[in-house]
Amino acid sequence: MSETDQGVTEFVFMHVAEGSQPGEGHENFFGTPRAPGFLNARYGWQVEDPSVFHWIINWRSLDDHKAFMTSPEYPAFVQKITPWTSNLSLFHAALHRHPPTEVFEGLTTELVKLHLKEGVTKEEMTKTYHIFEERLKNAKGYHAHAGGWSIEDDNCAVIVIKWDDKDAHTDWVKSEEGEDILRGKEGLLCNVDKIEMWHINDAGPITPPE
Repeated sequence: MSETDQGVTEFVFMHVAEGSQPGEGHENFFGTPRAPGFLNARYGWQVEDPSVFHWIINWRSLDDHKAFMTSPEYPAFVQKITPWTSNLSLFHAALHRHPPTEVFEGLTTELVKLHLKEGVTKEEMTKTYHIFEERLKNAKGYHAHAGGWSIEDDNCAVIVIKWDDKDAHTDWVKSEEGEDILRGKEGLLCNVDKIEMWHINDAGPITPPE
């Protein structure tokens, strides 16, 4: 969980307009040659709300994403996605290690935002996170993870974990091991005031043309 990494991951939430389907053609979402600073990306559907479509995009830096948003190509990009999405939101996180490609390839990714309790420092949360990630590696159904901090909210940690599926994650949470790692002594959630969590089923890579 480090703030020194230059790379950022963009998490996009899109509510698909009624009667519309993004379909596989929308993975080539740029519609223009590869944007400078774009590293790789995946797309998929949210388990909790199947009408929500996700892009998970790894950038070389936040400035690269901002540059794309001010580029001449950006209006055409927005026009391309507007007809099939009724609502769009996004946030960025600096995750370690970057890019966390393996976490999003195939299966199901747990995306969780942990808002810290008042007075809890990043140093305290980072120490707890390192204990958590070492113990997490033995969890049944676990494959990979990454963690870091939200760019937009300085008091919010972001963790992504690849599981066999959502059930593998929820079964682990309910287990004695999961309960201890999350809520026991030095558990991950001891310093957390609010949790936001989603599961995303991977649907494939985003591959802009060269």
